[in-house]
Amino acid sequence: MNSVSIGVIFIGLALAWVLQLALSLWQMRRFYARVAVMRKDGLTAIGMEGSAYRRRTYTVLTIDDDENIIHADALAGWTVFAQLRPVPNLLGHSLSEVLEGSPEDFDLSKKTFSSFQKAAMEFYKKEEGTDTDDTELREESSEERSVSELAELDEGGEN
Repeated sequence: MNSVSIGVIFIGLALAWVLQLALSLWQMRRFYARVAVMRKDGLTAIGMEGSAYRRRTYTVLTIDDDENIIHADALAGWTVFAQLRPVPNLLGHSLSEVLEGSPEDFDLSKKTFSSFQKAAMEFYKKEEGTDTDDTELREESSEERSVSELAELDEGGEN
């Protein structure tokens, strides 16, 4: 091989890496834009199951003041084109039902259900770690996003 073809290979690899990075950023922005919408309705937590070598599943739960699930979304897929999709099987159920239940109770895969359980456990971590009430927690979670992050979402044309 001559040096020109080696250079072309390295340039091609660099372009592929930049494309992958851009597509990952696009997926992340879509994910967090959806989470921001869900956060407006109540306390929200994110769970994850899987590893770098096995496909990951991300889930998002939003609860009302009575700890009933009002939004449940899951993101699972092999590509950056995967997006959050609603999971209606959990809507209206309480956090305790999710924590004590099994995947068969909600007609979900073990991995997806485990991810939802991890998200449900996050609500209790928040309660144990602070002496604030739910209203203060909701205000803190909505203030976590900086003005610049919200401006970036608006520039992307996502509401």
